[in-house]
Amino acid sequence: MTDKRYVFLSYGRKDVYPKGTTNAVEQEKHFPIVEKVYRHLKGLNSSTGLEPWFDKLCLTKDRAFTDSINLAIEQSDYMLLFIGKHSMGSEWCEREWKHALANCVPVIPILLQGSWGDADIQAAYPEHIRYTDGINPQKADGTLDDNHLLTHIVDAIRQKPAPLAIPIGAHKLPEHYIERKQYVDELKRQLGVNDKNYAQRKNIVGITSQQETASLQGIGGIGKTTLALAVCMDCEVRRGFDQIFWLEAGPQTEAEDAARLMQIIGMQLGDSADHYQDVQSARASLHRYLGDKRSLVVLDDVWAEGLVDQFSWAGADCRLLVTTRNKGLVEHPQQVAKLDTAEGLRLLATIFDPLNPDVSQLNDAHKAIVTMLDGYTLAIAIAGKWLMKYGQGRAADYLKRLKVGENDLFKHLDLSKSDKNANLELSLSLSYNDLDADEQKRFRALGIFAGVSNYSLKALDAIWG
Repeated sequence: MTDKRYVFLSYGRKDVYPKGTTNAVEQEKHFPIVEKVYRHLKGLNSSTGLEPWFDKLCLTKDRAFTDSINLAIEQSDYMLLFIGKHSMGSEWCEREWKHALANCVPVIPILLQGSWGDADIQAAYPEHIRYTDGINPQKADGTLDDNHLLTHIVDAIRQKPAPLAIPIGAHKLPEHYIERKQYVDELKRQLGVNDKNYAQRKNIVGITSQQETASLQGIGGIGKTTLALAVCMDCEVRRGFDQIFWLEAGPQTEAEDAARLMQIIGMQLGDSADHYQDVQSARASLHRYLGDKRSLVVLDDVWAEGLVDQFSWAGADCRLLVTTRNKGLVEHPQQVAKLDTAEGLRLLATIFDPLNPDVSQLNDAHKAIVTMLDGYTLAIAIAGKWLMKYGQGRAADYLKRLKVGENDLFKHLDLSKSDKNANLELSLSLSYNDLDADEQKRFRALGIFAGVSNYSLKALDAIWG
């Protein structure tokens, strides 16, 4: 991969054509504003260290058009988004700025027409773009002040964005992730992201305090792990920490296993496994590596008492993010609620069309499904996948079957209606009943019961009988 870094120029062609130019050939020859910016930045390449990327001059024939665009965006330090009437409705422009935001590339909006408060601009762009300090080069007579534009662009791109930490060990966000901004923002606040005084205050007093621990409290299937992943993948979090580590605990991990988990971090940092034979030596070794860096360590799915305490090594700039079902493990945990009706419908719409989810296309049957499954993320996702396979128009049929309760497979478990697993069971049972006989047999062969739990013979027979 090339070490070259770009400034990506995103624009709508009709916004930058010379007025009165209608001939397609002539239009392709003239991109006055964008081309002027390109040539100006090209001349400053040696001082900024950034190469402007302009599709008219930079596209190559060695790869597909979309691949070239995406790769250039991913290798950019900034995107210049020229906003006009055409770009607001351009599918290509939307793909470009969405890809930039998804890859933590800062977007600098440049207003070619209208004003920031216009309703169409508010509707077309998310707050990540609308609330950015953009550039408005328009003069009173409607023409553009080129010098104003070029000066502000250069000033902006000379400010190098902070490096992006790579969340080591973390999985990708689910394909149909539904953003829950209120939780992410609160967790970022607790972790001290973008709050310089938060870390500075601790450094000033000279005391290495116990980590600020933000814990996600909830039950299984509600999205605690996904929310923690969203925090790790957040661009401000990745720029706010020097390094991010993801560790998976689980019900079998005890407090005594802390050294093994710490060793995972140490090995990523180039340390020797010999330093992690016990918790005390592991803590001391990690302190040497993490003591002077802003680090975020995620402990996912913690069950054991005392495991969190083992990670409370000295270091004011190290943060610990814990997901757990046990509210007693961490003080004042952030409690995660089930999906509300609007969020549940957004999840279904995203499953049906990940690129352009449209809740308005859903009907009362979809809403009733979300309500009946009581807002549990996993249960709704299973329902959405079923509808994708057998037809989105069969929502009423699916709802009818949910109400009947086709749950023969697990009927002997006698789950109460208040148990969240009862909602999950409804979704799973419908999926099971739609398998053919051979597929059902294969599914039953996968049935595994936890060794520490008690199950009736009837329940075992329902699975393996």
